[in-house]
Amino acid sequence: MVPVKFAWLPLLLLAVGTACKSLPEARPGVAAIRFRGNSELGNSDLSDRIATQETPKFLGLFRASWRRYEEFEPEVLEKDLERIEHYYQRRGFYETKVRAGRVVPRGKFVDVEILIQEGKPVHVRSVVITGMESKAALALRVKEGVLLDPGDVFNQEKFEASTKAMSASLATYGFAYAEVKPHAIVDLGPRAADLSFQVDTGVECKVGEVTFEGVGDDLPEAVIRRTFGVKSGDPYDMQELEAGRRHLINLGVFASADVEPDLSSRNRTDVPIKVTVTRSSLRGFRLGGGLQADFTRSDIHALVGWEHRNLFGGMRHFTVEERPALVFFPTALSQLDLPQRVFPANSLGVTLSQPAFPEARTTSTLHGEFNNYPIILSPVNPSQVVFPGYHEVRGMIGPERYYSSLNLRAAVLYNIQANFPFAYVGELNPAFDRVIASYIDLKAQFDVRDDPIQAKQGFLLQNSLQFAGGILGGDARDVRIQPQMRMYVPISSNVTLAGKTVLGLLWPFNYGSTLGTDFLAIPDDDAARPFIRDLQLTYFRGFFSGGADSNRGYGYRDIGPHGVNPLVIPGSLAEEKARCDPAGPQYDPRLCLVASGGLSLWEASVELRYPIYGDLGGVLFLDASDVSARKFQIRLEVPHLSSGFGIRYATPVGPLRFDIGFRIPGAQRLGGEPDPLLDGPPPKTFLGLPAAIALGLGEAY
Repeated sequence: MVPVKFAWLPLLLLAVGTACKSLPEARPGVAAIRFRGNSELGNSDLSDRIATQETPKFLGLFRASWRRYEEFEPEVLEKDLERIEHYYQRRGFYETKVRAGRVVPRGKFVDVEILIQEGKPVHVRSVVITGMESKAALALRVKEGVLLDPGDVFNQEKFEASTKAMSASLATYGFAYAEVKPHAIVDLGPRAADLSFQVDTGVECKVGEVTFEGVGDDLPEAVIRRTFGVKSGDPYDMQELEAGRRHLINLGVFASADVEPDLSSRNRTDVPIKVTVTRSSLRGFRLGGGLQADFTRSDIHALVGWEHRNLFGGMRHFTVEERPALVFFPTALSQLDLPQRVFPANSLGVTLSQPAFPEARTTSTLHGEFNNYPIILSPVNPSQVVFPGYHEVRGMIGPERYYSSLNLRAAVLYNIQANFPFAYVGELNPAFDRVIASYIDLKAQFDVRDDPIQAKQGFLLQNSLQFAGGILGGDARDVRIQPQMRMYVPISSNVTLAGKTVLGLLWPFNYGSTLGTDFLAIPDDDAARPFIRDLQLTYFRGFFSGGADSNRGYGYRDIGPHGVNPLVIPGSLAEEKARCDPAGPQYDPRLCLVASGGLSLWEASVELRYPIYGDLGGVLFLDASDVSARKFQIRLEVPHLSSGFGIRYATPVGPLRFDIGFRIPGAQRLGGEPDPLLDGPPPKTFLGLPAAIALGLGEAY
């Protein structure tokens, strides 16, 4: 008799057997497609433009019987050969000949080989723009839209894009009715192309009446008009109209917005503008929850929230969110033990934003939150007896503006936070006091990525410049700057090379002098207080590295200065020193070498992103980073180099990811061994390997 827990197995085998009938008896599947003779265009570029496709391998390893096979159809292949020739011609290779070289049977499959004779390309001989002889200055600006110069290989796609760019440029300078007629003469004898663009600018225009449809009676049209920013009498500018459309979407109350100029009369100088919007829900609840695990902690958490996008009228966006959590100790990816203790944590946040204040395209935001959470330091110590935490009060206020024509977002934010230490279990060292940080944060972000969630090309530049203390008050006086660059280069239509660099510099004026100090050298309790104060302030203001969004060969905050932290060690100063004397019997690096943060940071990362099958993708990455306890100390000789691979599964809110990073031997500190105080103790291993795993939602960058 089959045991109950295995009773489903015969049904599963039957289902799998049935699924094997994916390949019709009469048609073989396509095992491989190979291109021969193509030096100018890549294989992936060509395969994206044909209907015949290879049968994919499950996880890139084997062809699964339950997956649909790509059938080989000779008539489709014939059309594909024509498609490839046509594509070559559009790229300037008019003499290209394409034929199927061989179709080789492989049992139930065939290999297809496509032979290509590219020939020599046609080059641009001349580019002429006519119709703008009386507008020389405007002609120079419009000519910038031409993407082909004499000597370039003639590319029909660039030729068509040039026409659109010239029309868009004319519409930006007020010529709403402008027409650009392209003409190309291709002479296959000398393989030359003469290009011309006939321009009819029409009359120079202004914006006429601006009307809105779909707004409804309960939304303030005055605020919407002010946010749109384009009004009757303004110079006609398509860039400004598009910027206004984006700002309407950013209000969060419209699912879509369309801007339609009325160009029915070419002699009319005031162009009417109709803006049609589709409303989304103005209020709603948020419910959710999840599980989080990294190399330092694990928890389960919930989310309860409510929002209103037109509170008290005026398009005010109000949000309140409650995030309760239970933190398990010492359960973590580095310590797969059952929980010994469970600590409650919570976050309550309230946000109110007002669009079109203090000016039309600026949104001002007021945010406040109250948090309480445990402090679990790396490395995790199951023998820990003092479990500290913080009650935290935070506030932020300031304006933010998006300059759509520049792809620039800028904000000036005032922040204040107050952190009050307490103990979940045990008794805190009395030297630990509350910490108040009050600072101005100047943020800027220049973003020309094609997609903010899954970018495939473009780049992002952003910076945060903070000034704390002084006339702003608080316990920390410092200047903190952290610029960052991300870049994305398409290798092919579905393979992307991504890179990230981060620099962090912190100038503390009233703390930090004891960072990197050997705790055993501190003579007495009075001298220990500045040491403890530096640890506290650096915890909130300093830099850390390592983890899922940083250096993936290390756990969270594993990279950088480490040392004694009396916050988690019970007893007097003398008892703490006895516990942390490396020659003593009580020495435990999990207590005496914990992450303390630093004043200088650099990070660099590069990864190759590629598809595997359907929504499943993979990455290969190389990460490096370092954190120093000193100001202006960028230690390139301590790269903490790690390399690894990962899996991505696409979801509507971003890719679900799993990464495993391996620390490269000899590349942690070049020319020597890492210093436990400056670089941290040897990090935890994963399955006995010098590695770490990282889980997350969304790309690492």
